[in-house]
Amino acid sequence: MELTATGGGLTRISVRTKGDCLSLPDAVFPAVQQTQSRDAYVIYFSTDVGRTVSALISFITDRKDVLIDLRVERPSLEDRFLEITTEHTSP
Repeated sequence: MELTATGGGLTRISVRTKGDCLSLPDAVFPAVQQTQSRDAYVIYFSTDVGRTVSALISFITDRKDVLIDLRVERPSLEDRFLEITTEHTSP
């Protein structure tokens, strides 16, 4: 757990709402480096999961949308291994 919690990897936050509020142009959240859409989910890659999730929930609530699902996934052990070995083998 300590190994996957450290490092520069981005945390993946997958969110699904009943409405479409996360597709609005003002749906911009702190610490998000990348955004993707897949199926009915919007996926954010964040450097600060606490700030991002808090802002997401406030945004959804303020727009009177309904949160259906929210998943937070830290980088996997494999992701962390690749990050470590890439850092040490770079010229």
